[in-house]
Amino acid sequence: MAGKKYSHFYYPVDRIVIYIKNKKLIHSASSGLMLSQAEALKIKMQIKYFNIKIKLLVFALALFELFASPTFVGAAELYFYPAEQTLVTGETAIVEVRLNTEGKSINAVEVSGVAMDPLEFLEAEFSGSFLPVVVEKPEFKDGNFRFVGGVPNGFVGDGIIGRLIVRARGEGASELSFAGARLFLNSENPEEIIPKFGSAKLLMAPKAADYIALSSKSHSEDKWDTHQTLYIAWDAKQEKEYSYRLSKSPADAPDATPDLPAGDIKFEGLEDGIYYFTICELHKNETGESACGTVSRFRAMIDLTAPVWISAHVSEGIPETESQKFVSFIANDNISGVNRYEISVDSSGFKPVESPHVLVDEDAEIAVLKAIDRAGNETAKIIELSPKTSGKKYIYILLALAVSGLIGLILRKRL
Repeated sequence: MAGKKYSHFYYPVDRIVIYIKNKKLIHSASSGLMLSQAEALKIKMQIKYFNIKIKLLVFALALFELFASPTFVGAAELYFYPAEQTLVTGETAIVEVRLNTEGKSINAVEVSGVAMDPLEFLEAEFSGSFLPVVVEKPEFKDGNFRFVGGVPNGFVGDGIIGRLIVRARGEGASELSFAGARLFLNSENPEEIIPKFGSAKLLMAPKAADYIALSSKSHSEDKWDTHQTLYIAWDAKQEKEYSYRLSKSPADAPDATPDLPAGDIKFEGLEDGIYYFTICELHKNETGESACGTVSRFRAMIDLTAPVWISAHVSEGIPETESQKFVSFIANDNISGVNRYEISVDSSGFKPVESPHVLVDEDAEIAVLKAIDRAGNETAKIIELSPKTSGKKYIYILLALAVSGLIGLILRKRL
């Protein structure tokens, strides 16, 4: 490839050169992969202006398959949790996609997988993930899923990559398996790990006569919430005994010990996390001892903690932004995950925004960024755009943030 035919920028990472042709497409000499100028610019600006080490470039570009020939090392383990579940037709469940690094430090992850009928994917999400930087939104369609993300300083241990929300849309057996994966070490060279793969088996059964229909006036199974009191109700029969349990493990189940009260209960003071309420009707077995019947489930997802800013600041214009200033930002939320960002410039109304965001008004003085998680918790950051920022504008924005926080507090305590 003749360099004189291209305008290009170069990062000193082994075997990686990016060329921009006619300011429309970006071309990799190693693989011929074509990315849009917007995608290329986004990566470039994130790398250059987030103050994240050059290692972030390694995993960001590796996930677009721009490595010429990475070095393969060692092993880690990719697996699903729980590995076995029984669902009633129509019931939903969460399956965690997990990674055990087996002592190695990982800074880039790309994982894909597939589910067999009659299991249906409803959502793939990064809630609870050890990956603070999301390169692509999780994919889930046609029985396939995909997660792509990274950790600039590396991750060592056993943790969640992402979660899959699935539904039993029929009867029979299904299996979750990995279709492929790329894991990169937190090192100067693009060393790729060949992982071991696990699988998960799910049995979908029809609703039995002793199946218990559960409801809640405080929580929905499909939404993250900020309410710390969980209410559970069911149609309890006076002559029946029930055993139930509340746990943070999706694999836990009730024992054969009767529990009271029955029919309408509550759990108070719950903290961050996903809670699984399981219940069964007790029966007498052949020896006359109590035994658990069909297990019914209800899921409550609680997030009380606002996102935390990793970086947020303004940068001077570059040719790719037509010399206009732009704001770069990234936040992390370890519970439900960051849902969206909003920005207000010079006391204007808040509007959705993505990073990097080009500032149209060169005379703007103040920007307020908000990171909002999936439960509605938010955290704000004030960025000074001009050294001539007036004190009045600071006061106005602080008052606006105080009012916004008060409204959120009122809404949280309505229930």
